[in-house]
Amino acid sequence: MKLNPKALLSKLPLPFWASFYLFLIILTIPVLAYIGTLSKADPGTLTVTINQKTGTTDPNPSYTSVFTVVFNEAIDSNTFTNTDITLGGTAPGQTIQS
Repeated sequence: MKLNPKALLSKLPLPFWASFYLFLIILTIPVLAYIGTLSKADPGTLTVTINQKTGTTDPNPSYTSVFTVVFNEAIDSNTFTNTDITLGGTAPGQTIQS
């Protein structure tokens, strides 16, 4: 007697197929989410140059230092805001202006 796989699969009950497809969906969604992150910019491709404002003496006696920040690629101002910048150090009165 020869087994026919199509005939065997067609005899499986509906709950089996429902759980099988649910399993595939549950397995596929995280994989697709991970694959979607692979298309993002590669780490290290964005560079930034920070320069002290032209004409500012060093050391600066006015206690106000102004810097310009230049990225090597265009930055979307709708998604990159002041809150994306972290200032650190011990100087008082740190602010960010765009």
